[in-house]
Amino acid sequence: MSRPEIAWIDKPDEPGEAVVWLLRLAALPPLAPARSEDMIDSAHGGGPGRLTRRRVARTLLAARNGRHPDTVKLDRTVEGGLKPALESDGFISISERHGWIAVAHARQMIGVDIERAGDAETSELDAMAPASEDLDFGLRWAALEAFSKLMGTGLIPELERTRLAFTPPDHLVASLGERKAGLRFRRVGEIFAAAALDINRQLANLRRRANFPPDIDRGITRCAFTPASSCLPPPQP
Repeated sequence: MSRPEIAWIDKPDEPGEAVVWLLRLAALPPLAPARSEDMIDSAHGGGPGRLTRRRVARTLLAARNGRHPDTVKLDRTVEGGLKPALESDGFISISERHGWIAVAHARQMIGVDIERAGDAETSELDAMAPASEDLDFGLRWAALEAFSKLMGTGLIPELERTRLAFTPPDHLVASLGERKAGLRFRRVGEIFAAAALDINRQLANLRRRANFPPDIDRGITRCAFTPASSCLPPPQP
């Protein structure tokens, strides 16, 4: 089974097809300035973190797509999460917890989550979401949350059918029926961050995002596990 190519980055313009920018809220780097639409959105509640999430997301999307931050527009999903307004800007997922924020970006759907290490006994999850190894509760919960964000499922109703398998040193595979996701995780101090990519649907996402013709699979199967940017048509002038 292919491992997910998810890179943990320290700067938003570092290379990688799928990346996670993990930042401590108390030591944020320079971010894109807030625009009027950011201020309007943050006025709907959620505290200062709502505005910070927008600024971090716009900074990352601008660097990753070679755009000025002022040209990056964000919308809200049906569930209320942030998403790029332009399909060509890819997908994002955001988690802000325990003094940290993680923003994941990819050309296909991606999920990310942050949890505190050892917040509870792992036995509390054993009956609900069995794992192949004795994994820290925080790691298991971060992986399950990232997987649920990726798949668009409600976490609690699907827990009993979700399975986790560990591959050292930092890979997991989450499965829910026939749906599988590859995860990478990182521990920094007291927190775990986990990010998930869909293993089974990479070609489907590429086809949908680029509007490829039905015979895509005849000549472009190689794109399933190579950088999607090498398979996408050039942007229109």
